[in-house]
Amino acid sequence: MNRTGVDFRVLLVALLAGVVVGCSSTAPGSYVRPPDEGDDEAHASAAGSACVTPENVDGVVEYLAARIQAERDREGLAPLLVNPTLNAVADEYACRMIDGGFFAHVDPETDLSPGQRVLEAGYDFLTVGENLAAGQQTVDEVLQQWMSSEGHRENILGANWRETGISVRMGGEYGVYWVQVFADPIQLESAPSALWAVTGP
Repeated sequence: MNRTGVDFRVLLVALLAGVVVGCSSTAPGSYVRPPDEGDDEAHASAAGSACVTPENVDGVVEYLAARIQAERDREGLAPLLVNPTLNAVADEYACRMIDGGFFAHVDPETDLSPGQRVLEAGYDFLTVGENLAAGQQTVDEVLQQWMSSEGHRENILGANWRETGISVRMGGEYGVYWVQVFADPIQLESAPSALWAVTGP
């Protein structure tokens, strides 16, 4: 103990415990931040339902990917590779739901399913899956809801998936839209710059 009666070893343990328990609330990518007020996208969002890219989108996507991989690691599942084509498919569909005013796996305007959207992007696969969520402001919220839902949990813990794409966008009725596409490609891309492995936090 020091002169104030505080045992700094106990205080340090308590602080570390707080970081472990509360890391999701303090991590830079744990919550979705709207664009800077001076950003044109911010004004578009305020004016209506336009699709907007969060200010910290990269951090949020990377953090969600890492949290999902942590769930897979606990089950001894292989790491997912983040594929830029699947990311683009997820981004486009998040905006489609916002701009089109719907929330569904099948686009009511085009009738395209997740698999058809992926094929149209030029990605050949054996199987495809998709998780959607809307309204959640943090990675913790969306992951908790997905893991509490049998179908979404099965996708996250699917042993056959080898690649994924993730998007988060703001706007529309629910404020925040989340899309994750899972795929088992016919052939993994050979270019090392096209893929990067997700590791747990």
